[in-house]
Amino acid sequence: MKKLIPTAGLLIVLIGVTITAGCEEKVQIVSDRHARLVGDENLQLRKQLNARDREVEQLNGRLEKCEKSLATVGQKAGEVSIAIMEKFTEQGTVTEALSNENASLKERIKELEARQP
Repeated sequence: MKKLIPTAGLLIVLIGVTITAGCEEKVQIVSDRHARLVGDENLQLRKQLNARDREVEQLNGRLEKCEKSLATVGQKAGEVSIAIMEKFTEQGTVTEALSNENASLKERIKELEARQP
């Protein structure tokens, strides 16, 4: 019986060590799996981030083209506005000259009508 007690104690210690080692192994497996999952997720996120960066670059390029087009359109609109204003001024001058000529012709008609018996 005396011999049985140390053997039983040793057996209990061995079982405890085996269980602890098995748990550590499971924890290590779970930890490795978690690390792989986190690593895979990081790769996926990096790919998504790179795709978004490319998309932003493309959109910035399109924005620059639109801004250049808008500047060109604005410049041309200004030039057209100036040309229209010049035409209105020219037409105003022509209209004034025609009105003056019309007034002088009316005066001349009155003079001629007054001379007729």
